[in-house]
Amino acid sequence: MLKMLLTCLVMAWTPCLAQEAQPPAHDPQAEHAATQPKAEPAERAPYPFTPVAKAEVVGTGARAMVLVPDVRYPGEIFLPFMERNKAHYTMHAITPPGYGGTAQPAPKPEGEFGAWENNAALAIAQYIQEKGLQKPIVVGLGLGGRPVCILAAEHADLVGEVILLNTQFFWPLPTIENPTPDERMEFIKKEMLPRMARIPEAEWLRRKKLNMPQVCIDEKRSEEIAAMAMRTGREAEDGYVVDFAARDLRPQLPGLSMPVMLLESTGLGDAALTFRERQEALARAHAAMIPSGKVVIYRQTRHFAFEDRPAEFDAAIASFLKGEQPPDLDPAPVPYNNVPTVDAPPPTGQIDPNAPSTPPTETPANPNAPK
Repeated sequence: MLKMLLTCLVMAWTPCLAQEAQPPAHDPQAEHAATQPKAEPAERAPYPFTPVAKAEVVGTGARAMVLVPDVRYPGEIFLPFMERNKAHYTMHAITPPGYGGTAQPAPKPEGEFGAWENNAALAIAQYIQEKGLQKPIVVGLGLGGRPVCILAAEHADLVGEVILLNTQFFWPLPTIENPTPDERMEFIKKEMLPRMARIPEAEWLRRKKLNMPQVCIDEKRSEEIAAMAMRTGREAEDGYVVDFAARDLRPQLPGLSMPVMLLESTGLGDAALTFRERQEALARAHAAMIPSGKVVIYRQTRHFAFEDRPAEFDAAIASFLKGEQPPDLDPAPVPYNNVPTVDAPPPTGQIDPNAPSTPPTETPANPNAPK
């Protein structure tokens, strides 16, 4: 099985060859050419596989759980959750290659995108097999949920239940809700990559720092998490974001055969009410596409729900694993109170205002629309 999984990374191509015309009868030159050895088609070198960079293992519970962070973070971000639940699960917080400042995968073949996400999915699969984990619960946070989704769709035999926290399955183009793969490639090459290249390094770092406090409410914990996130360099982050833009995972959702819970935490305050409503609509639409899908909405909760609402979050997982529907959470509003937001405008004149540095807000899509 492992050999089969790893061979999925081999990207070989065979050039299309025109059908050879039949040589004229009794043509000595043609007959001589026909007896000569044919040149083998050129092959692209196999894409090198990169395994999980590191893992933290905590707990003695009967059920195994694999936790995959967002691309900016190492697996250690889950340690508080793991300490709380060490009697219930045996937890493996893994760091895929390039996440949290670890060595990133090999460069992608020129003009091709998606290799890093596919590699991350296979790295998770290899880890599960090497550790002998039997149908573990697999949890993915943010962009880290995308390789979990790929793994669950393509290697369901390795996975038990799946929990996806604030995972985005597609990147809509500005004028096309359901773009074709060719339209996505054109957007990446002609718009996305040039815009990314125009962002000065200092501005990229400024935007990244500005976004750090949003992951949880506790200021001290936010600073600790921000320090972890700053280890991840621009090339690694942008490389995974481009893979995100390149692939729409919604067509995978109806094929997920295991129980799946989508937990969406929609942020704080009242200023972004429309944005929060759109997040909820997307989460519900995506869950409806999954045969055994459940959706849970945590309002007044930042990106790291396991930090902001620890008791409720832990209870939601336990309830889901029993086959129940965990309740939504709608606590009292929390004021912003000096917490920076990504809505703050950049300094005037520093950068093209249209240049993206983080994934855009998704637009609610009809789950029955053409993919």
